[in-house]
Order: sequence, then structure tokens, then C-alpha cells
Amino acid sequence: MIETKEQVEEILAKGQADLVLMARGFLRDPYWPLRTARELGHKISWPAQYLRAAPPDTPARQPLPSADIRQEDLPPKRESTPISARTSESPRAKAPAK
Repeated sequence: MIETKEQVEEILAKGQADLVLMARGFLRDPYWPLRTARELGHKISWPAQYLRAAPPDTPARQPLPSADIRQEDLPPKRESTPISARTSESPRAKAPAK
């Protein structure tokens, strides 16, 4: 079982794996990637809304540049019923008459 950052580094450095997954480790310590990056001296970016909880001098994550999206790459638009045309009562909502 892989439990330490040294094990991960060794596995990746030797080319024994392209990717290392550590599900149990993340369940035990969900902040493992952040803590390990700090211990190894790697600066990682945080989403802007979480910077208050980040260590000092943590860079904010920059948005990715927008890609040119062609209309033909998008899924077809669905027809929707206008809200004014919808009924407020559904057949299930009616109470049976006694």
C-alpha cells in the first residue's frame, strides 16, 4: 500500500507507473496533496475563494484561456416549454374526490 510521498516519488521516478492513486490515503487525510506539496516545496495554486485558508504567499489559480468553440461542436438545443405555458397542478397532485 502506498502511504508516503517518498513512495509516490520513487514509483514515478523509476517509471513503474504513470499515475499513482491513493484512495485510502485521501480518505484518511483529504488534505494530503496540499500538505505533501508544501513539504516537497512545490507551490500549487488555489481557487481564489479558498485563499483565506491557504498558506501565506499561495498563488491564486488563474482561469484557463477561453477556447474557440464552434457551434457544430455543441449539442443541439432542446426545445423548452415556456414557464407561462406550464400548469401549476400535476395529475398526481390532485386529491381524489370523495
